[in-house]
Amino acid sequence: MPNLMTNLLAPRLVLEAFSPAHLGELHALNSEPAVMRFLDGVRTREQSRAELERILAAPLTPGCGGWAVRRRADGVFIGRCGVKRAETGEHELLYAFKSAFWGQGYATESAAAVLRHTFSLGVAEVIACAVAENTASLAVMQRLGMTFARRARMYGEEMLVYRARG
Repeated sequence: MPNLMTNLLAPRLVLEAFSPAHLGELHALNSEPAVMRFLDGVRTREQSRAELERILAAPLTPGCGGWAVRRRADGVFIGRCGVKRAETGEHELLYAFKSAFWGQGYATESAAAVLRHTFSLGVAEVIACAVAENTASLAVMQRLGMTFARRARMYGEEMLVYRARG
């Protein structure tokens, strides 16, 4: 499959378009219980491989794609960020970071870069959602300037849905 993605830069980060070579790093992220607490739980290597296949296929949908996030200073993989088609049909912002890198602004910084890129492609609106207990993720949405849109049942859970408009 051709790579339809471009790498993105943020002040402290490089967002690399995902490739098959990222499986080990993605699986390490998906194996961390704290990270996966609100994301369907720890995943097996095969589940991570299936997720990577979905990420690699995402750019076939206009405005969608996924990036492996690295610190610019040392190249260390710290998480992932991207946009997918939500079960509602909307463009949905996603992010997850290794717990060692929480609280340092990396989620907000990478998500801002992804939103800028997504809006530059002509996408008019992007949502993000989280359960009410995931206060850290909700705080990222608010720091991005996203506004509360609605409560909705998504992914089998009652979610708070925020939106940003390009």
